[in-house]
Amino acid sequence: MSRLEEAQARHEATLTRELAEAADFRAACSREMTAFQRELRGEVEAACARIASSTAATRPREANETNEDSCEVRFDGLPPRVDPSSAETIKKILQAIGLVRFEMHIARVREWINRNPRSTDQSSSGQIVVQLSSPFIRDEVIGASPALRDLTMVQIFGVEAEGRIRASPVLLRGVYLLHRRALDLARAKRLPRPFMRGLKIFMRPGASQRPIHIRSEEDLSLLESQTLNNQSRATPSTESPSVTNVTSESLQTRTDDSASSGSQPLLSSLASIHL
Repeated sequence: MSRLEEAQARHEATLTRELAEAADFRAACSREMTAFQRELRGEVEAACARIASSTAATRPREANETNEDSCEVRFDGLPPRVDPSSAETIKKILQAIGLVRFEMHIARVREWINRNPRSTDQSSSGQIVVQLSSPFIRDEVIGASPALRDLTMVQIFGVEAEGRIRASPVLLRGVYLLHRRALDLARAKRLPRPFMRGLKIFMRPGASQRPIHIRSEEDLSLLESQTLNNQSRATPSTESPSVTNVTSESLQTRTDDSASSGSQPLLSSLASIHL
């Protein structure tokens, strides 16, 4: 009987110890889970704060930030037999430039009506505007649109017609005017063509230089001044080839004249050139 009691006591002691260890393990897991949740919550709050600070206005609002981006693209050059107000027209264009997956991002389609009678863009061909789901999708469509230059109307719409389809973003008036000014400056100073990301305009002072965000006319003026300074610093170097040519020609002439009289006249000639 005593053996049974001893065995029972041992089992009870073992069970008590295991229960205590399980309770300690459960408490440790709970503490670790609480700490992990607290750390994760802190990281989420920090990320939200960074996002909020990056999107908050840190400078005066620009002309291209005062209104919401419409995410619209205008296609002009449509043949007469193509409907300029149909989503199917946009789908055919997207298919032609390899963006079939973007069909789901078509939000709205409308015909472009030119409300400016003084505009020089008085094309007899149809024009269609598509509103896309986001600025990113709009930029992707604009980026792929140069492929339209190599496609005929038969390839795109299956109709016989002359001309090519052209794409351009529908910009706010302030952004449009600033972009036109940037294009004029790039052509006048032979700079790389400006490009856009969303409603933001970027220009490069040189082919190998980083792009500059053009926010206003003042930024364009600063870029123009910087370009003029770079060109003025580069001007003296354009005279160096002629000087080099004269020196090399003089050296060649003196070398030919002194070839028959040994190395000493040649050394004298070289010394006179360097002097």
